[in-house]
Amino acid sequence: MSIAVSENMKVLETLGQQESAPDRFDAVLLIDVQSRYCSRLEGGTVETESIAHRIGGLAPQFRQAAAPVYAIYYRHPGLSRGKVDFFGFRPEGDTVIGKDTTSAFEGAELKGSLQKGGFRTLLVMGFNQSACVYATVRDPLGEGYRVWVAADCTADDLFTQMELANERIDAGDRLVDLFGRGARFISADDALAVCRSRTRRRPEAGLAGGWSRLRSVLSSVPGLGAG
Repeated sequence: MSIAVSENMKVLETLGQQESAPDRFDAVLLIDVQSRYCSRLEGGTVETESIAHRIGGLAPQFRQAAAPVYAIYYRHPGLSRGKVDFFGFRPEGDTVIGKDTTSAFEGAELKGSLQKGGFRTLLVMGFNQSACVYATVRDPLGEGYRVWVAADCTADDLFTQMELANERIDAGDRLVDLFGRGARFISADDALAVCRSRTRRRPEAGLAGGWSRLRSVLSSVPGLGAG
């Protein structure tokens, strides 16, 4: 298991999350799953590449489970809507939203769409964990949304890791901050189980009774099993 993921797990284990998973997720937000942040040929790492491909495998399953998927991307210079550098997955009937800010909630497009659909319970995954994912989870918490993070489907690219180091910020502190604001954590598999059937016994959230499950999932992701 990579050092970064191992450290995150240590932080999450100390939080003592007790809540069971929600009975549904109204929407799944995929944040900046793009070459710029995921590919090792650009700013990504083995970890971000592996997670991006995992998200690519999960997205069709969430769609099949009738969970609305939002493909949110960062409009970096030279990028047009028709040529988004999605990495590891492609939107297929998803709601595609571009953003120019760290938080997807700073713009009106995402909030308007969620409000129109009556979507209040959100599942978030993607990149970068300590930047756009952090901000996109933080902001709706302040507006009464229930937000869960798929803890095995988020990480930081090299640039974000260097920024954190330069500013002497620990990525784990961002997770603690989100937990304190009301965010909760779950494995992607448990989240998918919620979406597939609301009639089954609700799985425990990733950090309570299901923490061993989340640990197992993290360990099984290609590229996260050593290092």
